Amino acid sequence: MVWIVSGFVQGELRMSKGRSVCTDNAKLVELTDAETGDSFGRSIYCPPNNQINFMP
Repeated sequence: MVWIVSGFVQGELRMSKGRSVCTDNAKLVELTDAETGDSFGRSIYCPPNNQINFMP
């Protein structure tokens, strides 16, 4: 059994060690083992036109 936890971040969210910024409404999704509490990973989704990349 796993837990899928998701939520939205209102406002700015810095991603990838400050290399990019989601300016609004980033969605975070995390998958967790319900028995042990171990995390299988986390994903961040930024809506189109809300991401600023600082990488050349």
